[in-house]
Amino acid sequence: MTLRDLGYKPYDGPRLPPSHATWVMLRYGLARALDPVLVKVLVILGMVPGVLFVLAGYFTLRFSDTPPSASAWLGNLCDFQTWSFVGLLGLLAGARTVAEDLRARAFPLLFSKPLTPTQYLVGRTGALALLTFALVFVPGALFALGLAMAAPGPEALSTAGLVFPLFAQAVVVAVVVSSVSVGLSASSSNPALPMSGWLALWIVPAVGAGIVRFATNQGFLDYASLPTLLARIGDGLLAERVETTANSPSPWLAGVAVALYALAALAFARSRLSRAEVVA
Repeated sequence: MTLRDLGYKPYDGPRLPPSHATWVMLRYGLARALDPVLVKVLVILGMVPGVLFVLAGYFTLRFSDTPPSASAWLGNLCDFQTWSFVGLLGLLAGARTVAEDLRARAFPLLFSKPLTPTQYLVGRTGALALLTFALVFVPGALFALGLAMAAPGPEALSTAGLVFPLFAQAVVVAVVVSSVSVGLSASSSNPALPMSGWLALWIVPAVGAGIVRFATNQGFLDYASLPTLLARIGDGLLAERVETTANSPSPWLAGVAVALYALAALAFARSRLSRAEVVA
């Protein structure tokens, strides 16, 4: 008997109900996001700044007459993680999420199963959000807890308590970056185009806003820059910095702006997925 005569073997094992489809897509999304070697290296290197900040804060406490402002340092660490590692994660993983499935024409197969476009989108976006959250929260928590152990008794508790606003900031960054990058990835079946778009979206508005802020002391272009808006939210949650630029968004207005960006990106991706043709 040749191989072609064997046919398909019926599956007799346990079958998960349709409600588990989101969790399946979440596990699938994590595996796909971490598949490139560059993403693995990025996640590992993303933990290093937290250790470096702990060492810098410890030596500043030991050998400086002016103790470091833990909240301001933590805000700077979150900004650095967001601008560098999170931005690269959005480029290497987020901007190709839906584009690769569009290119492979996988949606007729996926949606012929008990999987809805919303479940697919939640699973894939949630996987990227978990990685983004780790890149912001883990280094920040290492810094806050490490500095708390080195700080004097009265300051140790307040320094450790920074973990709670840090958690809120990490959630905001994770939701916004994953939503916008995945929404952008649904714009084309060629992954190179969404990746180029993400790179332009992440850098060009921030550079333009910085030039306008330097030349005119006006911050109205900050509304177009995702990293700047996320930094302003971090200012409100974490840091002790005062914004002196005119018309720059307050933390609350920055929160409204990024929420609109995230919702618009998810709505676009949802409409794109809903147009996939499936033969019943």
